[in-house]
Amino acid sequence: MAIRAPREKVWEATEDLSLIAKYHPDVGRVELLSGDARRAPGVEYQCFVTEGPRQGNCIERVIENIPYEMTSTLSVDDTWGLCKLLRDFVTDTSLSSADGQTTIVTMLGYYEPTGFMARIMNLLVIRRTMKKRGLDVLTGIKKMVEGDSSTPQ
Repeated sequence: MAIRAPREKVWEATEDLSLIAKYHPDVGRVELLSGDARRAPGVEYQCFVTEGPRQGNCIERVIENIPYEMTSTLSVDDTWGLCKLLRDFVTDTSLSSADGQTTIVTMLGYYEPTGFMARIMNLLVIRRTMKKRGLDVLTGIKKMVEGDSSTPQ
């Protein structure tokens, strides 16, 4: 997704874990389990979905973080059972500069469905749901960064 902002501004906004609830449409609040508000390898945080039919939470751990280029997170646990269905669920988010004022943000998810039912559910529901959720998050980041002059620069 193209965001009309320099890569540094987009990076600073997405690196601040306390801002997740501002751009993730499902997340109502974030708890910093490691005490760090910035992404770095080993940092864990918990996202809470506080409204709607999907109420619950998930814990994620940053496993790789290359400043201004990419970050990878591993889904460690959740209350919905996804971590039991999808082994080693990793999300890679990368940033590249299209020009000095536009940033391309790419989000890719990798996982292995565990067992026959998980493979069927992945084909029928999970893959499409994850794609839509990723697009919703990218849209939220775009709106936050492009529309909020108080976002870190």
